[in-house]
Amino acid sequence: MPRVPAVAELVAVGVLNALPFTSSSLRIAAAGGADQAKALKDRALAAVLIEVLARDRPDDLA
Repeated sequence: MPRVPAVAELVAVGVLNALPFTSSSLRIAAAGGADQAKALKDRALAAVLIEVLARDRPDDLA
């Protein structure tokens, strides 16, 4: 079974506009499918991105 990284293991990357990436992660996770580990990782990544956007770039969430 693939290992799902803990949030503490995520690496910060520069993304010009992270909202489309975040939305895509949430859509993929919501679609479900057989890969529950990937869906869990996508939801965790989206949560972190939304938290950072809300703090550092709130206008990007508007």
